[in-house]
Amino acid sequence: MKRLDSGRSLADHMQDEGFDPGFIAAGKRAIGPDGVAAFLEVHIEQGPVLDAEQIPIGIITGIPGSRRLRAGRVIGEWNHSGATPRKYRRDAAIALADLAVAMDEAWCRLEARGHRMVCTFCVLATAPEAGFTKIPGEAHFQLDVRSVNLHSCDALFEVLYDKVAEIEARRGVKFELGLEAGSRASPMDAGVQAGLRHAAEALGVKYLSMASGGGHDAAAFAQAGVPAGMLFVRNQNGSHNPHEAMRMEDFAVACAVAQRFAAEYGQGDAA
Repeated sequence: MKRLDSGRSLADHMQDEGFDPGFIAAGKRAIGPDGVAAFLEVHIEQGPVLDAEQIPIGIITGIPGSRRLRAGRVIGEWNHSGATPRKYRRDAAIALADLAVAMDEAWCRLEARGHRMVCTFCVLATAPEAGFTKIPGEAHFQLDVRSVNLHSCDALFEVLYDKVAEIEARRGVKFELGLEAGSRASPMDAGVQAGLRHAAEALGVKYLSMASGGGHDAAAFAQAGVPAGMLFVRNQNGSHNPHEAMRMEDFAVACAVAQRFAAEYGQGDAA
């Protein structure tokens, strides 16, 4: 897989930094569960939960897996916006909007049945040649579905397939979903979670046990067999925007919990 912005592979970037991609391809590793007691990651929460609940830190139970479409397209028919009656249109933009609304409604229904997931159309756009007086003949989308339980992602993708066929028949368009990418879910180590809870309680720090919404480095360590855990720090205004914020006193609380955990975990083993 290559980066969308540069078109270069991970191997290319590793070589730029002096690393040997062949080391990874051969299944070798520099660190592993035999030499690391635990991996702990401290990160801002990238959502509003902790701030809304007025709790300074979160202890993470798991990092979600995902199913993703990075290069979806809808192919309709370009035509004149003023001269083409509705019944003759094959509007790619409206067809894509139909899909987005249907997926959002299905997400709501599944969540009411106990599924915990997120569903995001990260890109929802007409083709660059679209313009005023044109009925869009092509539209593009990227879809990101995440959950700690991949069965939830699967349930939503079943809706996707059904709705695509339905909209194609009704709107006279063609969907091209493109290649699918994804990742496995990574539960955080039960012993690390217990150690973090003990550290927070010993310090009198309020915490919330919660799943992560985003992917993090801790997932890679967990999948490599290293006991892994995460602390979220309360953060204002979300993330991936210029207004994200974090109070230094909350960061200090997280650091105190992490320090207490490191001192106690494994009774002196490296952590």
